[in-house]
Amino acid sequence: MNDVLPIHLTVLVDYQDGRYVAHCLETNLVATGPSEGAVVSDMNDLIAAYLDFAIENDNMENFWHPAPPEVWRKLAEIQAKTATCKYKRTSDRAPRGLRPFTNLEMDTVCCAAS
Repeated sequence: MNDVLPIHLTVLVDYQDGRYVAHCLETNLVATGPSEGAVVSDMNDLIAAYLDFAIENDNMENFWHPAPPEVWRKLAEIQAKTATCKYKRTSDRAPRGLRPFTNLEMDTVCCAAS
Protein backbone atom coordinates (compact mmCIF):
# COMPACT_ATOMS: atom_id res chain seq x y z
CA MET A 1 0.00 0.00 0.00
CA ASN A 2 1.31 3.43 -0.96
CA ASP A 3 0.84 5.96 1.84
CA VAL A 4 2.92 8.68 0.17
CA LEU A 5 0.98 11.69 -1.09
CA PRO A 6 2.17 14.38 -3.49
CA ILE A 7 1.28 17.99 -2.81
CA HIS A 8 0.34 19.76 -6.03
CA LEU A 9 0.36 23.57 -6.06
CA THR A 10 -0.17 26.28 -8.68
CA VAL A 11 2.05 29.37 -8.83
CA LEU A 12 1.22 32.42 -10.92
CA VAL A 13 4.21 34.56 -11.90
CA ASP A 14 3.68 38.11 -13.07
CA TYR A 15 5.77 41.23 -13.58
CA GLN A 16 4.58 44.13 -11.41
CA ASP A 17 6.21 47.44 -10.55
CA GLY A 18 9.64 46.39 -11.83
CA ARG A 19 9.77 43.02 -10.02
CA TYR A 20 8.64 39.48 -10.64
CA VAL A 21 5.90 38.35 -8.27
CA ALA A 22 5.07 34.69 -7.65
CA HIS A 23 1.75 33.88 -5.96
CA CYS A 24 0.87 30.36 -4.81
CA LEU A 25 -2.86 30.05 -5.28
CA GLU A 26 -3.52 27.23 -2.82
CA THR A 27 -1.53 28.72 0.09
CA ASN A 28 -1.65 32.47 -0.66
CA LEU A 29 2.13 32.69 -0.27
CA VAL A 30 3.81 35.49 -2.24
CA ALA A 31 7.46 35.94 -3.22
CA THR A 32 9.17 38.67 -5.22
CA GLY A 33 12.46 38.68 -7.08
CA PRO A 34 14.56 40.30 -9.79
CA SER A 35 13.99 37.51 -12.35
CA GLU A 36 11.52 34.76 -13.17
CA GLY A 37 14.01 32.05 -12.21
CA ALA A 38 14.87 33.70 -8.90
CA VAL A 39 11.26 34.22 -7.87
CA VAL A 40 10.27 30.63 -8.77
CA SER A 41 13.24 29.29 -6.80
CA ASP A 42 12.37 31.50 -3.84
CA MET A 43 8.74 30.36 -3.99
CA ASN A 44 9.79 26.72 -4.02
CA ASP A 45 11.92 27.31 -0.90
CA LEU A 46 9.11 29.26 0.77
CA ILE A 47 6.55 26.53 0.11
CA ALA A 48 8.95 23.85 1.38
CA ALA A 49 9.59 25.80 4.60
CA TYR A 50 5.86 26.46 5.06
CA LEU A 51 5.09 22.76 4.54
CA ASP A 52 7.87 21.73 6.89
CA PHE A 53 6.52 24.06 9.60
CA ALA A 54 2.95 22.81 9.13
CA ILE A 55 3.99 19.16 9.41
CA GLU A 56 6.32 19.70 12.36
CA ASN A 57 3.54 21.51 14.23
CA ASP A 58 0.78 19.08 13.21
CA ASN A 59 -1.03 21.97 11.53
CA MET A 60 -1.77 20.82 7.97
CA GLU A 61 -5.33 22.14 8.14
CA ASN A 62 -3.93 25.69 8.09
CA PHE A 63 -1.52 24.96 5.23
CA TRP A 64 -4.35 25.34 2.72
CA HIS A 65 -5.23 29.03 2.63
CA PRO A 66 -6.44 29.96 -0.88
CA ALA A 67 -5.50 33.20 -2.57
CA PRO A 68 -8.23 35.84 -2.99
CA PRO A 69 -10.76 35.37 -5.84
CA GLU A 70 -9.14 38.07 -7.99
CA VAL A 71 -5.91 36.05 -8.17
CA TRP A 72 -7.82 32.93 -9.29
CA ARG A 73 -9.64 35.05 -11.92
CA LYS A 74 -6.30 36.37 -13.16
CA LEU A 75 -5.03 32.80 -13.53
CA ALA A 76 -8.16 31.85 -15.49
CA GLU A 77 -7.69 34.84 -17.80
CA ILE A 78 -4.05 33.93 -18.34
CA GLN A 79 -4.85 30.27 -19.00
CA ALA A 80 -7.35 31.39 -21.66
CA LYS A 81 -4.42 32.84 -23.60
CA THR A 82 -1.89 30.20 -22.55
CA ALA A 83 -0.21 30.15 -25.95
CA THR A 84 1.56 33.38 -24.97
CA CYS A 85 2.51 32.13 -21.50
CA LYS A 86 5.23 29.87 -20.20
CA TYR A 87 4.03 26.79 -18.33
CA LYS A 88 6.25 24.46 -16.36
CA ARG A 89 5.67 21.62 -13.89
CA THR A 90 8.42 20.94 -11.41
CA SER A 91 8.67 18.18 -8.85
CA ASP A 92 10.93 18.16 -5.85
CA ARG A 93 11.39 16.19 -2.66
CA ALA A 94 9.48 17.58 0.29
CA PRO A 95 11.65 19.09 3.02
CA ARG A 96 13.65 16.62 5.10
CA GLY A 97 11.82 13.68 3.56
CA LEU A 98 8.84 14.21 5.84
CA ARG A 99 5.98 11.74 5.70
CA PRO A 100 3.36 11.34 4.44
CA PHE A 101 4.28 14.03 1.89
CA THR A 102 7.42 13.24 -0.06
CA ASN A 103 6.80 15.00 -3.36
CA LEU A 104 6.10 18.68 -3.88
CA GLU A 105 4.77 19.44 -7.38
CA MET A 106 4.49 23.00 -8.59
CA ASP A 107 2.80 24.22 -11.76
CA THR A 108 4.21 27.60 -12.76
CA VAL A 109 2.27 29.83 -15.16
CA CYS A 110 4.22 32.90 -16.23
CA CYS A 111 3.02 35.61 -18.58
CA ALA A 112 5.47 38.18 -17.31
CA ALA A 113 7.18 40.35 -19.90
CA SER A 114 10.81 39.22 -20.08
